Amino acid sequence: WGGRRMKAERVKELAQIANRVRKNVLTGVFNAKCGHPGGSLSITDVLTVLYFDEMNKHYLYLYRAWV
Repeated sequence: WGGRRMKAERVKELAQIANRVRKNVLTGVFNAKCGHPGGSLSITDVLTVLYFDEMNKHYLYLYRAWV
């Protein structure tokens, strides 16, 4: 990606979003009373950066829904 660097504030923001995603994964697995969260939890950071930074799809809508 051409060596693009992210500001520390943005990294912190993405980490907070990733933590919310992890919480939602665990809540969903717990409520379903079945499933294995390992795969979802392990890919959370990668998908958070791709979705909320690289793709930037519906960022404001989703972010506000999780706050």
